[in-house]
Amino acid sequence: MNLNIMMAPTRFFLALAAVFILTDLQAQHAVSIDTLNLQYRKSLIIDYGLRAAKVESEFASLTDRSVRNQTLKVYKSRKKDVEEQINKGLFFGDNSYTTFLKSQLDVIEKANPNWKEINQVTILVAAAENPNASASAEGYVVFNLPMFLRARNQFTIAYVLCHEIAHRLLNHSYTSVVASAELNTSSDIKAKTSSIKKNKYNKGKMASELFRQIVYEDRKTSRSVEFQADSLGYVLFAKAFPEAKSEAVNSLLWLSDIDKDKDSISILHYQKVFSTPNQPFNMKWLEKDEISDYTYDKTPKFWTIDSLKTHPDCELRAERMTELFKVEENIPRPANAGFAELKKSAPFDYIYSLHYLKSYGLSLYHCLLQLQTNPEDKWLRQMTGQNLEKLQELQNLYRLNEALETPDPQYSTSYNTFLHLIREMRKSELNEIITYYKSI
Repeated sequence: MNLNIMMAPTRFFLALAAVFILTDLQAQHAVSIDTLNLQYRKSLIIDYGLRAAKVESEFASLTDRSVRNQTLKVYKSRKKDVEEQINKGLFFGDNSYTTFLKSQLDVIEKANPNWKEINQVTILVAAAENPNASASAEGYVVFNLPMFLRARNQFTIAYVLCHEIAHRLLNHSYTSVVASAELNTSSDIKAKTSSIKKNKYNKGKMASELFRQIVYEDRKTSRSVEFQADSLGYVLFAKAFPEAKSEAVNSLLWLSDIDKDKDSISILHYQKVFSTPNQPFNMKWLEKDEISDYTYDKTPKFWTIDSLKTHPDCELRAERMTELFKVEENIPRPANAGFAELKKSAPFDYIYSLHYLKSYGLSLYHCLLQLQTNPEDKWLRQMTGQNLEKLQELQNLYRLNEALETPDPQYSTSYNTFLHLIREMRKSELNEIITYYKSI
C-alpha cells in the first residue's frame, strides 16, 4: 500500500494535550492515539530514512537501465510522500493498539523461529478513513485504525498481521514495483502504444483494450501474490495460535465485506440531535434526495468487476485455504476481554482521527452513529459541535467539498441521507445547531 493519506493538525487539537482524557459524567474516554508526539515523529523519520536507503540501493543495482530508472523514480516519489506523512502525524506512537499488535507479533515470532526476519518487522498504526493493512518494502506493517473498529476478535487481527508479515517475508512490495516497471518499459507495450498513436481510427477502443490487457495481467499477478501470502500467513498463524486455526479462514470471509456499512442512522435520531429549543427539526432537509432519482450507467466495466477487487475473491481464497490445509469449519470465537475493551474504545479514537484528518463530514457521521446508543455522552456532543463548526467554516469559504462528500450511489443509503441532509441546511439553520451544541 502506498501511504498516501494526507493530514494536518487542527486548531482544536493543538489546544489539547498530546494524549488527553475527556471525562463524561457517565463514561470516561481515554483517547489514546497521540498525534502530537514530535519525538516519535523524529525517531520514525530517522528509522524510515535508514530503511528506505537500503531499498533504494537495491533498486539502484538493477541491471536493466530502463527498469532501474523507472523504479527509482517511483520509489523516490513515494519516499517523499511517506516522509511528509510522518512529519504531519499520520502514524501514532505508543498506544493501546500498537501494544496489542506488538504482543501478537511477539507470539508469532516465538512460534516461528525458522523465520528470523520477523524480528525486523516494525508495526505502525495510522489514522485513515478506510479499514486496511499493508506491508512495505522497508519492513513496516501498517494497520489503519478502522481495522480495530470492524474486527470480530483478536484472531482476526492476528491473521491479518500474519498475512502482511508473509507479504514482507516474500518481498512482495519490492517485486511488485519492479514487475510494474518491467511491464511499463517492455518493448511490447511500447510497440502497441506507438501503433495506437499512429492509427487514424478507433484509438479509444484500441487504448481501452490495451489497458484491459494490462489491468488483467496485473490482477493475475496480484491474485497469485495474495494466494502466496494467504498460504504462508496461515502457516505462521497456525503455529502461533494452534487452538484457533479456523479463524484464518473466518478472517478471509470477514475481509470480503469489510468495507460495507453495518450501521445506519434513523430519521428519529436526526430529529433528536438536530432539534434545538429555538429550532425544531425541519423535515424539508430530507426532501428531494437526489440519490433516489439518480440515473447512472450500470453497465459492467472491465475495471470494476469482481475479479479486480483489491483483495480478489476472498470467498475463493477462503475455500482454497480450507482445502489446502484441511481446515475444519468453526464459528468465529468471541473476542477476549482485552480485545473487547480495545474494540470498545476504537469508535471514539476513530472519530478523533477523522477530525484530525479534516474529514469532518465522516467524523460527524460517526459521532451521530455513536450518539444513538450514547445519547448523553458529552464528549460525543462536543465532537459533534466541533465537526459542524468546521463544516460551517468551509461552507463559508465555498470549500465544503473538501470535508464533506457529495451523495453517490457507491455509498450506503444511510450515509447518502446524511450527506444530503447536511447540505440542505441553510447557513442560519446550521449556525443555530452549532450555537446549541456549544452551550451544552
